[in-house]
Amino acid sequence: MWTTSSTGRISADFGSQLEVLDPSGGKHRLTLFSHLPQRPLVGDHIRFQGERLLAIEPRTNRLSRLQTSGETQDLAANLDEVWLCLPLDREPSWGRLIRFSHFAQSQGFTPLVLLTKLDLCPNPQAWIAPVTALGLEALLCSTPDGVGIAELQARLAAGKTALLLGQSGVGKTTLANRLAGMQMATGPVRELDHRGKHVTVTRRLVPVLGGGFLLDLPGLRELAWEEQGQLPEAWDRLAQNCRFSNCRHQGEEGCAIKQAVLAGTLPQEALAQWQKMERESAFLARRSDKVASANSKKRWKAIHKQIRLQQKQEDR
Repeated sequence: MWTTSSTGRISADFGSQLEVLDPSGGKHRLTLFSHLPQRPLVGDHIRFQGERLLAIEPRTNRLSRLQTSGETQDLAANLDEVWLCLPLDREPSWGRLIRFSHFAQSQGFTPLVLLTKLDLCPNPQAWIAPVTALGLEALLCSTPDGVGIAELQARLAAGKTALLLGQSGVGKTTLANRLAGMQMATGPVRELDHRGKHVTVTRRLVPVLGGGFLLDLPGLRELAWEEQGQLPEAWDRLAQNCRFSNCRHQGEEGCAIKQAVLAGTLPQEALAQWQKMERESAFLARRSDKVASANSKKRWKAIHKQIRLQQKQEDR
């Protein structure tokens, strides 16, 4: 159809402009026009001509998030894996890990938890068990020492793409640099707590050594809990051992989740975070119902108004 068109993949989105990687690794800047039926996403395979995007190839998947406003935001396309960074230079945020892992699982991915900054943790092996208790796979990863790097490179073989998630300053850009064999901007490390500062400001697809890709997202500060009553997969297996089938895991007698917390196999903060997200889900559901009800009333009000006008015209 387009005899002089080229193929490529969107590597960055700057609003009105897109950065595209061609098969040889060359970069192109395209101007985004409004003629396309859908908004292009980072990770999309496309056809382009000069500075103009012609078409978006069919997607294998699409990553999106539910915002607390109730609206859905598309983030990226054509992903194979999701990696969650959990730094060990501080007390792990189990709540954030639960939220991110559920986000990945709800999109059809089995997340891999990267335990990073091992050099600042006296006993990194001790953190593997709490992560696996949540039903998640864990991998010790140290950019300076190269621990875990070979395993990650192998997972990105044959052109696969991984999404790298984690709060600001956990070392995502440093890890991307190591895997890509290049130097992107990294933030300075604060002396008091050894935490890096947030430097990624746009979604960027980075080619890595071996032919794969790594997608680095700016720190996601807002992920809404989509489905009320949905336990993480590993917890659901635990919950089957609860004494009562309608157990809400709020401290009821015979609650298997509570027993796992008391035994130390499930972090207390993780359970507290799930309960918090349950309340959030209920709130979003109530707000959605109110909006739907208001829209329905508005629509019927307009219908009745139109009927009255029509009757007046017929009476004349």
